[in-house]
Amino acid sequence: TQPASTQPSPTQPAAIERIALRPSEAARFAGELVFDNMSAYRIEARRRDGQVVVSREYSLRLIADQEPDLRLGGIEPGGRVMIDAVLPLKVHAQDDYGLAEVALVYRSVTSASRTAATQTAPSSAPSRAGEPAWKPIQVWPVEDRRASLDESHPLTVATLDVVEGEEIELAARGRDADPA
Repeated sequence: TQPASTQPSPTQPAAIERIALRPSEAARFAGELVFDNMSAYRIEARRRDGQVVVSREYSLRLIADQEPDLRLGGIEPGGRVMIDAVLPLKVHAQDDYGLAEVALVYRSVTSASRTAATQTAPSSAPSRAGEPAWKPIQVWPVEDRRASLDESHPLTVATLDVVEGEEIELAARGRDADPA
């Protein structure tokens, strides 16, 4: 082991920090590791007979968080429906870190929102200035922060704050559980 004051170099590894583990269950141990400015780790254990066993080195990679993948089914893009229709909508959401919340939302279509729709996905981006705000239809909190969610929602169009002949956008929106 090197002393902590030694500076690492390309030919000399960084100082080794040992973290004590505590027994948590039969043949299991627990501890807290903070992977800050590290690229690899290994585990060292001492058997009951005193022999030291060292694991291979495990590399760490930083993977950037991705936006949630959201899909809305049950209606054709650009489809037209009657005001008294009930749409069998299906929402699928998936995220690499886990989901915090998924919502089914709508807004009135204006020329500004029609242009913006071709430039940004409605998944998590807020409405831009001058655009109608997204209004929630159904919100599903994901308390266990699982990575995917599939929900069905029978949408009664007449319950929306719209008038006959008005054009609206429906979208699935999501917020992920990325701790950053």
